Amino acid sequence: MIKTFFNWLEDRTGIWTLCQKIGNRPIPVRLMSMKTWPAIMFFLLFIQLMTGFILWLHYSPSTQTSYESVFYVQYYLWGGWLLRGIHHYSAQLLVASAIFYIIYQIFRNMYRSPREVVFWLSLIMFFWALGACLTGDLLSWDQNSYGATQVRIKYLTQIPFIGQYLYDLVTAGHTANSHTLTRFTALHIGVFGGGFLVLMLIHAVCDTRAEKRSLLNTATCGQKTPPTVRWWASQAMLNAVSCCIMMFFILYLVSHGNPANLVKAFPCEKMTDPQNLSAGLQYGAKLGPPADTSPSTSFGTARPEWVFRGLYQYTLNFAGKASEFVLIFIIPSCALLIFFLMPFIAKIKFGHLFNVLYIIVFCAIQIMLANTSYKNDTADKNYLEAQRQEREEALRLYQLTVRRGGLAPEGALNMLQSDWLTQGPKLFAKHCAACHPFSPSLDNSTVKAEEKEIHSPIIIGEAHRKIIPVEEPLAPNLYHYPSRQWIAGFFDSKKITSAEYFGNTALKDGSMVDYVKTSLRDHLEDEFLGEKGLNIIIDTLYSETQLSEPRPMVAAEDSEEFEKLPQGIDEETMFMFIDFGCTECHSFYDQKGGGAPDLTAYGSRNWTWRVIADPTKFYAQNDRMLAYHPESEGSDKNLMTQKEMDMLVKWLFDAGTGTFSVSSGTERENTSAPENVKESSPETENAQETVTESSPETENAPETVTESSPETEN
Repeated sequence: MIKTFFNWLEDRTGIWTLCQKIGNRPIPVRLMSMKTWPAIMFFLLFIQLMTGFILWLHYSPSTQTSYESVFYVQYYLWGGWLLRGIHHYSAQLLVASAIFYIIYQIFRNMYRSPREVVFWLSLIMFFWALGACLTGDLLSWDQNSYGATQVRIKYLTQIPFIGQYLYDLVTAGHTANSHTLTRFTALHIGVFGGGFLVLMLIHAVCDTRAEKRSLLNTATCGQKTPPTVRWWASQAMLNAVSCCIMMFFILYLVSHGNPANLVKAFPCEKMTDPQNLSAGLQYGAKLGPPADTSPSTSFGTARPEWVFRGLYQYTLNFAGKASEFVLIFIIPSCALLIFFLMPFIAKIKFGHLFNVLYIIVFCAIQIMLANTSYKNDTADKNYLEAQRQEREEALRLYQLTVRRGGLAPEGALNMLQSDWLTQGPKLFAKHCAACHPFSPSLDNSTVKAEEKEIHSPIIIGEAHRKIIPVEEPLAPNLYHYPSRQWIAGFFDSKKITSAEYFGNTALKDGSMVDYVKTSLRDHLEDEFLGEKGLNIIIDTLYSETQLSEPRPMVAAEDSEEFEKLPQGIDEETMFMFIDFGCTECHSFYDQKGGGAPDLTAYGSRNWTWRVIADPTKFYAQNDRMLAYHPESEGSDKNLMTQKEMDMLVKWLFDAGTGTFSVSSGTERENTSAPENVKESSPETENAQETVTESSPETENAPETVTESSPETEN
């Protein structure tokens, strides 16, 4: 029955006759190695088509869904990280194979008659592979792919007369948008994917015809027929071995240099347990944070793929010059046109030698320019910092997704824009870092040592406190704020006058500095006050930083001097504030001062929020700090929204204990300023007016006050 079926199939299709014809086809031995490259390219194209089709099934092209689609494939789809990695790196190797195939033909003198069309088709396939990489790069819609694509297509505007029209045609608007993604998807799959397959088939036909023509010319000229082998199994075996080697290189790149880890990582299960790190975070094609299309976004890490690095460095040398169009478009185009003219150049004397020397010089220049580009990036601190920030945001998004159990309906970008750990340092750098440094020390040697940590590889699970130094600090360093050591620095005559505190502010000649240099010394020599009394004040102030709201006033039943005391503060502590002279200037609960900052709930989230909102209500001598939220939400006078204020304050407090840990799954809860503080009116800014008088039922409720000992400081 089986034989009958095959006979019927042969009779209807002639497929077995065709297979025998192909298998018995003679292949010149000298052409075997050259014919391997088209086989490798077809193998890589086949991988592209198979993996691309599966990716296409899960892809939705729009600015709201593209990144989320790729994120799902990378981290949630079973084996998705491996699928996407194979698709990405096989595309890179397809471009590399096309380059080697072209160079091989030139060096072997296999681009002349009767193989001109074969050579031209190989050049076109190379450009087609580049087009597939360019259009496919944008589809992930992460920050690097968006930035790099935006930079590339912006060059179109340099073309006279029609440049802007071409740019609008490509982007379907004035900037990349959902329509751009739709067009790039169609180009990537239909034009460049399907088109490359058509080019491969035409190339195979032309190559076979050129081979027969070459053998015929040899026989006609009476030359000795070159030795041949049959396609099956000599050429087929060589092609199979070459394709297996290429598959090893693909897996090597997917595993980032260690194919053995693929065995451990596969299968990649769904990301359901924070204790199990998804292989998609370590292997496969890189996926950065989602693209932010706002005009203020910088593309610090936007770099092209390796094959464009030489051209990228070349364009940097001429950017902004009057002859930019000629230097960037005309000269490279003429350099590439020579490749198409090589079959004709080879006909003249020493033409082939010229072609060989040209390809050597051309490749050497490209390698030199690419090497310069990579070296410049290695030495560029801004690039390294932007690259690190990009990796951090990608890790943070992964962490947020693990904890939530999936991406939020509002999308990945919104998750990052609403995250305090991501936005906190950005808000600080934008609004605060012009004056306030955020560094462990302002000593140059220490800062340089710490900068090494900025550019070191991120270890998943490490605690991270971002360093934000400034060129010239004009206000106190907030890196240790509001720890006990930070508070203690105000009582040190050297520190308080240094750049870490008031050294570069109008307060350096104020009453606090004068007090520390004079009166405080006398108090420390007093046998009843001394160091012990100062430590009581520092410990109490530190405990105030841990409060979510001011302490309620309760009846002081055992005190002869006070009718009421703040809950959790005894008579001795209150006397220390009075005897040290703190309450002569500072208010502290019912002890009214003389205009200095209120120490009630000092340094707490509530207190910090209000200081940033309107510092003039706390510091009469404020000489430069702006009011960032003086009005109710929605006012044009506010420099930050309530949400931004919450994220900044939380970051100031929790950045030291917050972590990018994916394994622990623990993070301090968001304890941003209470609503009554955010919406407080000017009449309620003073702490003594916001103190809630306790009822008799709550007077004996010390557990309602949130305190922490000095040992728990950040």
